Amino acid sequence: MDTMNGKHQEGNVATSNDDSQQKQPLLPSHTMVSQLLMNCNRVYQKVEEHFGGFFAKYGKFVAGHAWKVLIVSIIVNVGFGIGMIKLDIDNDARKYLPSGTREEQDLNRMEKLFPYTDFENFNALRLTNNGPWLRIIVRSRSGSLLTRPMLEEVQSLMSTISNITVDVNYKGNITSYQLYDICAKMNNRCVVEGELFTDEEFLTAVDSDKVTYPEFSSSTLGTVSYASLLGGKKYDNECILQERPLGV
Repeated sequence: MDTMNGKHQEGNVATSNDDSQQKQPLLPSHTMVSQLLMNCNRVYQKVEEHFGGFFAKYGKFVAGHAWKVLIVSIIVNVGFGIGMIKLDIDNDARKYLPSGTREEQDLNRMEKLFPYTDFENFNALRLTNNGPWLRIIVRSRSGSLLTRPMLEEVQSLMSTISNITVDVNYKGNITSYQLYDICAKMNNRCVVEGELFTDEEFLTAVDSDKVTYPEFSSSTLGTVSYASLLGGKKYDNECILQERPLGV
C-alpha cells in the first residue's frame, strides 16, 4: 500500500510539473527585447548616416544658390502647370464607374427605359448626370443682400446675362445665339435656381422683413426651397434677418 501510494504521489508530482511547463507564457524575455531594440537602433543609425549626409549637402547647396534654386523651381512648376489651361471639367459620373459593374448596367438600363430628351419641360430630378451648368455667386460689398435695391441689382445682372448675344460661324454660316436658345426650359422659360430672388412676392416680403426660411411660397413659382443658395444666414425663428453670399 505504501509503495502504491508513493508511486501515485510521484505521478502526481510529475503531472503537476508538466502542467506548469505548459502554462508558461510564450513571451519574449527582457534580454530578447533589449537585443531587438539594439538592432533597430543600429539600423536607424546606418540609415541616418546614409541619408543624413545627402540632405546635409543638399541643404548647403540650396542655401548657397538660393536664387538659382528658386528660379528653376518656378520655371519647372510653370512648365508642369501649362496643361491646366486646357483643363476641362467633366461631370459625367459614368466615367468614374468601373466597367462592367452592376451600377453601370443599372444606369444604362434606366437611361434606356426612361430617356430624357425633353428640355422644354426640364426637371433636374430626372437627370442621370449633371451636365453643363453655370452658377453666379453674388456678394454684397456692405450689409445684407436681402434688400430690394440689392436684389434689383441681381435682377439687372440676370437680365444682362440673358441678353448677351454670341455669333457662331459654322461653315460660313453665322448664327446668333442667346441664353434662351441653349438653356433648359420650364414653362417656356430658362430654368434658373435663383429666380425666386427676383420674384415680386419675395421682394415684397423682403420689404416687410417677413422672408420665411428655408422655404418661401409664391403664387407664381410655388413653394421653393432655397436654403442651398444662401450662405452666412442670420435669422430669428423662421424669418431671415441678414444674408450675405447668394447663388443664382
